[in-house]
Amino acid sequence: MFFSVLGAIAGNIFSSLDAVFSKKALKISHLSEILYTALGEFGGLIISLVRIAVGSFDCSLLTFQVIGGIVLIVGIVTAYDYVEQYLYRKEKISTLMPYADLHLVFTIIL
Repeated sequence: MFFSVLGAIAGNIFSSLDAVFSKKALKISHLSEILYTALGEFGGLIISLVRIAVGSFDCSLLTFQVIGGIVLIVGIVTAYDYVEQYLYRKEKISTLMPYADLHLVFTIIL
C-alpha cells in the first residue's frame, strides 16, 4: 500500500515536470514541428517492430478496417502533437500548466 501511494505521488511529480521539460526542449530545438514529432514517435515504432519480430504475429488479423483504424489513430495523434507543439512554443508555461492534467478530469467524468 505504501509503495503504491509513493508511486502515485512520484508519478504526479514527474508528470508535472514533463510539461516544463517539454517546453524547454521545444525552446532550444531548432527542428521543424513535423520533424520533432516524427523523431518523438520513432521510439514507439521501434518498440512495435521489435515486438512484432520477436512475438508470434498473425498476419490474418490485418484487415482493411484494422489498418484504417490504425491510420486514423496515427493521424489524430500526429495532429494533436503538432497543435501541442505549437502551443508549447508560443505560450508561457504559466498559461499552459492549469490545463496540463485535464485528461484526468475527463477520465473521471467518463
